Amino acid sequence: MRQAVLPGRARPAANPGRRAQVLLPGPLRLDGALAAPDRRAAPAAAPAAEEEKPLSTEALTLVLLSTAVAFICSIDRAAMSVAILPMSEQFAWDDAAKGAVSSAFFAGYMITNLCGGFLATKYSAKGVLALGVVLWSMFTIATPTAAAGNLSELMLARAAMGVGEGVTYPSIQNLARRWVPEEKRSRALAFIYSAAAAPASSAHEAEAKGHDLRLQDVPWASFARSKAFWAIVAAQCTVSVGNVLAFSWLPTFYHQVYGVDVAGSSAYSVLPFVVTVAATNAAGWIADGLVNNKVLDKTRTRKLMQAIASLGPALCLVKLAADQGQGSVSSLNDAVALVTAWVSLCGFSAAGYGSNHQDISKQYSGILYGLSNGLASVAASVSIYATGQVLHYTHDWSLVFEVAAGLYAVGALAYLSWASCEEQFGSEAELQLAAAGRQLGSAGAQRSAAAGGEQAKVRQAASQQGKLKAP
Repeated sequence: MRQAVLPGRARPAANPGRRAQVLLPGPLRLDGALAAPDRRAAPAAAPAAEEEKPLSTEALTLVLLSTAVAFICSIDRAAMSVAILPMSEQFAWDDAAKGAVSSAFFAGYMITNLCGGFLATKYSAKGVLALGVVLWSMFTIATPTAAAGNLSELMLARAAMGVGEGVTYPSIQNLARRWVPEEKRSRALAFIYSAAAAPASSAHEAEAKGHDLRLQDVPWASFARSKAFWAIVAAQCTVSVGNVLAFSWLPTFYHQVYGVDVAGSSAYSVLPFVVTVAATNAAGWIADGLVNNKVLDKTRTRKLMQAIASLGPALCLVKLAADQGQGSVSSLNDAVALVTAWVSLCGFSAAGYGSNHQDISKQYSGILYGLSNGLASVAASVSIYATGQVLHYTHDWSLVFEVAAGLYAVGALAYLSWASCEEQFGSEAELQLAAAGRQLGSAGAQRSAAAGGEQAKVRQAASQQGKLKAP
């Protein structure tokens, strides 16, 4: 009788004297019930060297659409940093109020980041992403009406908009894992992330089935014990603080320090993000080139990219803070050059922590990204609000830049110390084995229940027959 073999195990030699077996990924064999581990191992075939193939049409379409979503996300998020200048004059907002409005978005963003990764893994990542787009679009449209009301209504609308945008990047991480080959993943993710500045799977792999995933199946405790995961969190939180400082406060910085009007502040604030598009894509190509050509292993490559993304901006901010603290500020051109270098170098994080979730867990990359991005959103929200308070009471931009530089350095130190690209939380094969075990357990329970029912019928029939025979 032919044997059914699932992917991941070699077919054993045929033996007509044995019953049909189902071999599952992992060490156990099922032959009606769990059997002893099968220790026979077929020699692994050496992988054939192949030329790098272009992305499939489906994968390319997915990358382009994800990039468009990330770009719209970025525009929606950044527009408030410019619009808040005339709005603050119209509604007489101080720096503390401006900080509260900007931080409200990240309060909502944090909520769906924490759960968005699980939802995108359990259900359709495309469906979750589409729902998020609809939600944030509705509240973007509602923002002008809310602003005309009062500050609380505007903050509520911004928080709801953040709830919609929060599922974006966890969903994109899941889609990239399922559709983009590993050797191209840094470039693909970098290209997608670069739009936010204005991850071995087959490219033809079908949408992974996560509908059997339950909350208790996710190794939350292992996440909490993983130094590699906390390295990502440290880098992502500190880079996010720097990014939202640029997103939310650059127009105000140029306006307050250099007297630049709204139009000028907008132009100077956009320039760094235009340069970041080029820097982010360059980082993806450099990282994939270093790994694919075996110049550096994947872990060293991630650390190199993140060192550039964290220590480079820290140096720029130290210089910017020193210029602001001398009593006579530097020229506007010097400040624009430093800010552009600061923001664009952050783009290298797309090939650092931004691609690292895919390395440490292919199955849970979306959940991990949601967790780390959710924590980063908490840090971002707190930092925006705190910046408003510092500026309201001290008007000291040098202090703001010094604190941000220190956080970048702390994130870099943690990432360089703990980061890894080794699989941390189990393989796909182990997860398939666990799912198959649950299915067998359910089937066994059903068979037991059926057998119990048959036995009850037999006992009932015997009892009735005994009564008939009784005198």
